[in-house]
Order: sequence, then structure tokens, then C-alpha cells
Amino acid sequence: MKRCLPFSFVLLPLLFTGCGGTRTVTKTVTVPATTKGGVGAPRQVVEYGYIRSLKSQGSGYLMRFDPAWLLTGKTANQAALEDTGSSDVPNDNYVVNESKRAYTYMVSPTAHVTVLKRE
Repeated sequence: MKRCLPFSFVLLPLLFTGCGGTRTVTKTVTVPATTKGGVGAPRQVVEYGYIRSLKSQGSGYLMRFDPAWLLTGKTANQAALEDTGSSDVPNDNYVVNESKRAYTYMVSPTAHVTVLKRE
């Protein structure tokens, strides 16, 4: 019993060392909204899909676009499981293209567009 007693005295102060010595500080920061609030059309629309054609027309362009869903996380895993029988999703994203229907868009010559392609 003499061996355990000195160890108990050393261990007991260590257990209580961190209690009550911390203080939590909360800082509230207000940042300007980057998205439009309220009713009406959004300020920016981001779409994912396939450009079927892009032709010059007048001062702009006429685009035929086939939209698709770019899914990530659990939604991607579940969609892949339902479609293929496996929930393995490379790079944590899965594309669902329910139809091959293309819609017509008028594209401004000053539009900012990001195009991704396979190499």
C-alpha cells in the first residue's frame, strides 16, 4: 500500500490542474452579404452541364445547353448506389444527367464562363 500512496498524491494534483483556468471569448463579426436577399431573381446563376453547341448570333452567342446535377458527399454516394449498386464515388462527386434535353440560351459576348474538359 505504501507504493500506491505517493503515486496517488502526484496524480491527484494533475487531474485538477486544468479545471477553471480557461476563459471562452466570443467575437461577432458582421460581413456584407454576397447573395441577394428577399424576392426576385438571384444576382448570379451557376449551372453545371454540357454545352451541345455555341454559335455566333448577332452581337452575342446562341448556346444549346444540357443541364446536369453535380452531386457531392452523401447525396452523391446515395445516387451512385441507386444507379450502379456501388456507393463508391471518385473525387467525392457524381454527375447525374437525367435527360439529354438541351435548352437554348442567349449568351452575352462579355459573359464570364468557365469550361472544364477531359484530356
